Amino acid sequence: MLISQSFYNITSQTGKKYYLCRMNQRIRYIDTAKGICICLVVAFHCNLLHYSEGLDNMLGVIRMPLYYFLSGLFFKLYDGYGSFVVKKVNRLLIPFLFFYLLTSVLLPNILYQFLGYHFETVVGWRSLYAFIYPEQFPNIPIWFLWSLFVSNIIFYAVILGCRGRESILFVSVFILGLAGFALNHFHINLPAFIDNSLLYAPFFFSGHYAWKRGYLQSTLSRASLGLALPVLLVISYVLSNVDADSMWVQMPCFWISGIAGIFFVLFLSRLVDSLPLITYYGRYSIMILVSHLVVIQCLQKLLTYVLPNVQPSDTLIFIATLLLSLLLIPLMKKYIPYFVAQKDLLHSI
Repeated sequence: MLISQSFYNITSQTGKKYYLCRMNQRIRYIDTAKGICICLVVAFHCNLLHYSEGLDNMLGVIRMPLYYFLSGLFFKLYDGYGSFVVKKVNRLLIPFLFFYLLTSVLLPNILYQFLGYHFETVVGWRSLYAFIYPEQFPNIPIWFLWSLFVSNIIFYAVILGCRGRESILFVSVFILGLAGFALNHFHINLPAFIDNSLLYAPFFFSGHYAWKRGYLQSTLSRASLGLALPVLLVISYVLSNVDADSMWVQMPCFWISGIAGIFFVLFLSRLVDSLPLITYYGRYSIMILVSHLVVIQCLQKLLTYVLPNVQPSDTLIFIATLLLSLLLIPLMKKYIPYFVAQKDLLHSI
């Protein structure tokens, strides 16, 4: 069946109207979901999610799939390939390149050459391409921006290649996800995080498809949302902790657990709509993404220097990092808006 007659007409016609009316109107529960997601990322890098293996497994299955799902929500083709690429360069590639060069090339090399500070990752001229190989650099969280840029390009090509046939689109996304999972399962690494982009392709597509079909916008009562939450949480927890060697068991558990966890966060966000600070963090999550690990490392060094005989509290560092983000976000918005996706550096072709 030619789905895209109905499916992608929404993108090219009514989709434009929707995006126009939403440009200056934030969807608060989506920002809340993004805020929960970025807080989970910061907590992970503060080592706060390693106290319970079962919980750690579940959050590990939710954390990155949720980010890709949320990123896929508003995927659109724009006015053609040129406009699409320029938009993604402005929103993803420019922030990645700026913060990669600043926090993973320039600053580490200055600290190494002049202060003798040693890094466990690549330092020197090889740091210019460390994100390609060996995929190790000081500010590692920004890999997501690069991977998401690659995911957008891949998905754009898949949509064009499917020529509006929904069945082919589903099969193509399944094959991409299968390839990514197989690479991960057999520990086969592709350069520049391409394997990660493939692994999370089904979640990116799921976000796009769920939004275009109106599944997230459909009216659900508070009661039904509340009833769904424990069910989704149990499904995500149980399947994320299935112990099996077979890839064909692990893969559906990974996908279903991830989707269940994603909808748990989304339904919870719809239920509360807005949360103090969390919704704000979600709106500017890219700024926290590119800066939080640098802040964490600075805080750890500072506390170790001030209190050399005291182990820095992971909880304290987590709270301090989020509080410092309240200072950094306005500064980045004001002084480097082109490098944190607040303004467009390049114009559409």
